[in-house]
Amino acid sequence: MRYLLLTILLALGPASWATAAPFNPEHVAADAKWIIHLDVEAMRATAVGKMCGEEVLSREELRRHLDKMREEIGMDPSEDLLGATMYDTQFKKEHGVAMIRVRQVDGTRLIAKLNEKEPGNRMLEYKKHELYLWTKRCHGKEMTVCGTLHDNQVMIFSRDPLKVIAALDVLDGRAIGLSDDSRLASKGRPGTVLLMRGVDLASSDKLTKCPILKDSTWMEVAMGASGSKSFATMVVDTESTELAESAKMVMDGFVALARLKHGQDETFGKVIDGIKVSASDASLSVDWSADEEDVMKVIKQVHQKMEAHKHSWKKKRAAHDRK
Repeated sequence: MRYLLLTILLALGPASWATAAPFNPEHVAADAKWIIHLDVEAMRATAVGKMCGEEVLSREELRRHLDKMREEIGMDPSEDLLGATMYDTQFKKEHGVAMIRVRQVDGTRLIAKLNEKEPGNRMLEYKKHELYLWTKRCHGKEMTVCGTLHDNQVMIFSRDPLKVIAALDVLDGRAIGLSDDSRLASKGRPGTVLLMRGVDLASSDKLTKCPILKDSTWMEVAMGASGSKSFATMVVDTESTELAESAKMVMDGFVALARLKHGQDETFGKVIDGIKVSASDASLSVDWSADEEDVMKVIKQVHQKMEAHKHSWKKKRAAHDRK
């Protein structure tokens, strides 16, 4: 499971500013309630993604992990990881399916490493597939993990073996994926790196801490780059015009605070000025775009400030320990 987490983190790290790598709705169960897709190939093509990838690979500890993964399972996430799709047919904590697509992975070496790390794992056969179950302790409780490898290119994980089986049925064509008329199914804007969508949000008891989501029917978040522009969009369909207008006022307030705090910096100011918030009927929309060059400058400035803060904290900590 540690290797799965490293793979996901390598995808999430560069993309958080941010199947074939683009989202493929045919690979998601028809009754899905939400999807999250990371297109790592699209991320690598962006200027910001290249910069972040270079930063990741410059860290000695991560390079050692990558070298170890190449040796042990024959896969290099920095090159072979194409994308990841997560989805579920319900809103439930710590459930759902994660499908991680790679160029190729050595299934024999992958299973050998699983047997070494989790000698108590069990193997189940389903059709032509082998599913592996093992138990991990997480946050003080035992957690079952089920995983399988589809055609040496898609790693599928879930806590529920039945969800892994259902995912295999979709990939093998025994069950249908999202239909063209599903709001989850659109492939999205070209250049999208991160795509998040959810339907029937008001039916979930997991969103009660977020007023706008708990009273909404639809949400979409997309982030990526096209040409020389970075972009991000968010659309939320609420159940009332008043709620959408209230949410717009809150978002406008955050933007105003950001301008007050960082607007004096020319580059920060241009990036902040790219945010546009609107409300129409019962829908809230947030659109942002900025030159990738400006975005990279802001990321570098933020990184430098974080490093300076960390260095200052370490000095204060060392001085305190000497007392």
